[in-house]
Amino acid sequence: MKFRVSVIAILLICFSCKKKSSASEEQTTPAVENGNLNINILSYDSLGNLEAKTYNTSVFLSGTSYSATTDSNGNVSFSLPPATYAPSVLRPKYEGVPFSAVVSSKNTSSVSSFVAQNSTYSLQITNANAVNQSSVTLSMNLSQSVPAGKQVKVAVLFGTTSALSVNSYSVVQEFFLAQQNNPNYNICSGSLQTAINQLTSGSTFRLLAVPVSYGNYFSTVLNKNILVGDYLPPVGVSTASYVLTKSW
Repeated sequence: MKFRVSVIAILLICFSCKKKSSASEEQTTPAVENGNLNINILSYDSLGNLEAKTYNTSVFLSGTSYSATTDSNGNVSFSLPPATYAPSVLRPKYEGVPFSAVVSSKNTSSVSSFVAQNSTYSLQITNANAVNQSSVTLSMNLSQSVPAGKQVKVAVLFGTTSALSVNSYSVVQEFFLAQQNNPNYNICSGSLQTAINQLTSGSTFRLLAVPVSYGNYFSTVLNKNILVGDYLPPVGVSTASYVLTKSW
């Protein structure tokens, strides 16, 4: 009996020591400290000019409950657990781009991005001609006059299927229009010229011209080109591409 009592006593002492040791280890484990994330958002107007101030811009960290509104200089700050975050930037009538930010413990990370106002111009292609390897023309009419001394950026998109759209393209060339009506405007240059001339004779291709404030942007987050600040047609109204045939 005395032997059994002694064994039990020894076990209790060992268990008590183990609990104290575990508690001591828990107390000495350092807590992971937050890091700081500073974000600066630039702002572009409908003609692509950098604005002096950035007002009413909300920043949400996707997948979290964190959100804030920038000050007039476009700055916002967060104190966050270490992780990689995907900020979403929202502002009425403006468009932001996807980007990411890495926050590490006890450090400050600073990133910048932008919002661009959606273009206030719509555009109609009234005629198009594929003349030769250095001349493919579009007759383009803007919905309103261009202010004196200003220009409207237009992104001309190229594709060979009906899937061509502002959300699905790979070849783009940007041009600047200084007047409302632009007859026989030659767009056959740069990447467009290369893409068209790589087609075999008799091939059909599509062109889509879209007014933009910022223009083409390659997103490393989405791993694709996106148009930023493009004109937004009314709900239910789609912008049709113009079909041409290569004759040379």
